[in-house]
Amino acid sequence: MGEHPDDEELGTFLAGGLPGAARNAVLLHLSRNCPQCRRRLARLAGRALGMEPAAVSPPVSDYDSALDRAFAVARRQGQNLAGRRDGRALAEELIAKSRELRYRDPAGMVRLAEMARLVVSQVRPDRPDSLEAAPVADLEARVYAELANAYRVAQDLEAAESAMAEAEACLPEGTGDLLLKAYLLELQASLHRDQKRFAEASSLLRRAHGLYIEMGERHLAGRTLVSRGLFVGSAGDMEGALRFLAVGAAEIDPARDPKLACMAEQNVAWVLTLGGRFVDARERLAESDLRHVLDDEPLLVVRRQWLEGRIALGLGDRQCAESAFRAAHGAFLEVGQTYEAALVAQDLAAARTGSAPSCLRAC
Repeated sequence: MGEHPDDEELGTFLAGGLPGAARNAVLLHLSRNCPQCRRRLARLAGRALGMEPAAVSPPVSDYDSALDRAFAVARRQGQNLAGRRDGRALAEELIAKSRELRYRDPAGMVRLAEMARLVVSQVRPDRPDSLEAAPVADLEARVYAELANAYRVAQDLEAAESAMAEAEACLPEGTGDLLLKAYLLELQASLHRDQKRFAEASSLLRRAHGLYIEMGERHLAGRTLVSRGLFVGSAGDMEGALRFLAVGAAEIDPARDPKLACMAEQNVAWVLTLGGRFVDARERLAESDLRHVLDDEPLLVVRRQWLEGRIALGLGDRQCAESAFRAAHGAFLEVGQTYEAALVAQDLAAARTGSAPSCLRAC
């Protein structure tokens, strides 16, 4: 395949006839939402389904609808588009790429997770007593959990809750992997946090922390404490939040996940800001390596701008604060983060009027 698959490759893909490596290459290319291939896929899928050909490619309002048609054609012709082991590897790759878009492209994060869901639906073994049944159930649980998290990031909490319920339903059929169970608890806690169910979120994180400690995963246990600090801070307990953040940050291994370590520092500064300790927050940011480590994650850069604006506002520099808030507000709107944009708008209004900033949730 060249830079783009040609019509012959796309047609064979739709018919389920491409071999594993070529099939995966086409599907991963399509996952990038290429406008040219998007139009061609819609046209070819329409032809394959018996629709009248059109001189101009039919409009596609939702890219996933074209992929749905591709899978439908393959299933109708009795082909297993994803394969078995091949498809499992592809689903794993898609959810890994989805996670990478967490702080760059929330809509793309959802798109890739939904594609992984389509792929995993094709790799279920024919017999429930198959040796592959339990590992595939684990994979389905991971895929649905990542899809739930993607929906949450994209602020579709209803869809997130539905996908998380699917993930939980897969667990009893799986291998009993404790790491997977703990990870699902973390993602479910994040969903509860966004639903303002702080007590339930903290309870889930306690359980996840216990599982990680049981398995000797102190780094991951530290991650849950950092998250718990955010939830406690969002609920109004600033001193408790700082305690959790301090202990959690100490457990995180910067060599294993430098971004997580830096985010923990940023979150400490954010909680300090929530508590009105603006000088301490400024010093914490100045001592951290946030700009160097997080600059390749646009949404984290925007959140840092937002934080710097709140610190400036708290210290009385309304002009600097207003500039930071305007930049953050526009950036959040550009990627569809309307809730965050609305919160920044409140701070922007405070900067313009000189009133006290609103109480915001943590980063």
